Amino acid sequence: MTRNNSRIGDWLVREGLLDPDTVEVIERERQRTQLRFLSQAVRERFIDQKTALDALSRFSGYPTIDLDIVTVPRSVIHSIPYHVATSLQSIPVAIRDRVIIVATVDPSSRHLLNQIGTLTGLEVRPYAALHSQILDALESAFSSTDTTWRGARADDLPLAIADAPSPVLEDSLEAEPCLVNPLLDDAPTDESSLPKLMPEGDEAHALPITIQDDNRSVLIIEDDREIAQLLETTAKGMGFQATAVSSGRDALSILKTETPTLLIVDAMLPGVHGFEICRKLKTTPRFANVPILMISAMYKGWRIAEDIKSTYQVDDFLEKPFRISELKMRIENLTREPHTQATPAQADSDARFQSAVKAYREGDYAKARMELEVAEEQEPFSPRIKYALGQVLHRNRQEFEAMYYYEKAVELEPTMHAAARNLALLYENQGFKRKAMEMWERALFSAPDEETGQSIKQHLVNLL
Repeated sequence: MTRNNSRIGDWLVREGLLDPDTVEVIERERQRTQLRFLSQAVRERFIDQKTALDALSRFSGYPTIDLDIVTVPRSVIHSIPYHVATSLQSIPVAIRDRVIIVATVDPSSRHLLNQIGTLTGLEVRPYAALHSQILDALESAFSSTDTTWRGARADDLPLAIADAPSPVLEDSLEAEPCLVNPLLDDAPTDESSLPKLMPEGDEAHALPITIQDDNRSVLIIEDDREIAQLLETTAKGMGFQATAVSSGRDALSILKTETPTLLIVDAMLPGVHGFEICRKLKTTPRFANVPILMISAMYKGWRIAEDIKSTYQVDDFLEKPFRISELKMRIENLTREPHTQATPAQADSDARFQSAVKAYREGDYAKARMELEVAEEQEPFSPRIKYALGQVLHRNRQEFEAMYYYEKAVELEPTMHAAARNLALLYENQGFKRKAMEMWERALFSAPDEETGQSIKQHLVNLL
């Protein structure tokens, strides 16, 4: 049975652990911080962490786990996607004998048991944990690139539920910040590009094509009637045949006989879940190459978007509410037909890009900027051109203009490490600490190697 915060406050008074006045103080602060009652009591130092965990176990009727003293393999952490862990406020801590042990704020939740059990195929054994520890673990464990994640006071022993290890203070990270030069000076001498801006094959960010094929269709799965109508109208205005349905079952019925050019699916649907539709389609040969644009008002943030795309093989993700222009750009990018030959505009854009590289290396930043601006007009959705413009402006000390182009590059290609890194540096230099930390976290997520990741993590620690 789930028990609310006021009830646990009353229970703590009855147990003689707190007095009524203290409970009122904690409750007022809890409303401000949105922490659960026991975590707030620990934060305010009215009770210690051990007492809080003992009280949580007795109150909930479930065993508890101190996340500060556990060591968890990275493979266990990532046995469930980040967005699921966040929504359930839970984190896996061990897998053994077809059983997954999960630390959670609500061990009595049947939804938790069902969702994690379905995702992993394992029996779920929940342990109660303090809300504050769950939040800290979610933030640090999923962003870690180490082979194991350790709690703040963990030693190197594997987790033993029945016989927890003695707490040992963890040493701080030893790596010194070694931030890469944000400018083109660190680029290879090969004139084929500025620094390696994009993975090969991503030159597809070209001018949007004009859709003329009457057979091109979009299937929309959205249970909100107004949003479904908006999506349908937008797709039809772009030249597509568009069909909107309100449930996953209706969509699957259509897909038995039709293969759309694009699927737009809401994450939360009645009947068959949006994630389940994506999983089924991407494992079916006939639909494996059909691009999927997932939309959601519930799941937000770049980290969750990237987690959803990698876990469910979703091709793109768009948060609600969204701008029509942003929706159109995503549809254009996902439905652009491959070309065996570059269009004249694409060929000219590439030539100008190469010319910009040469001009930059010769110190002619004005020419480099001019060439890139023309290339941008020809390829408005190219993250490599946006990034290169940011670099030229950055080099020319036009930092706010550089920030604009780095931001556009990251919007178009969320995993572009160099753009996120350079943008983080500029935010930091301009005093935007919160935005700098957010972008450093994104750069950490896309770090090309463990050494770079460790440097970024240490730098984040220094910013706190």
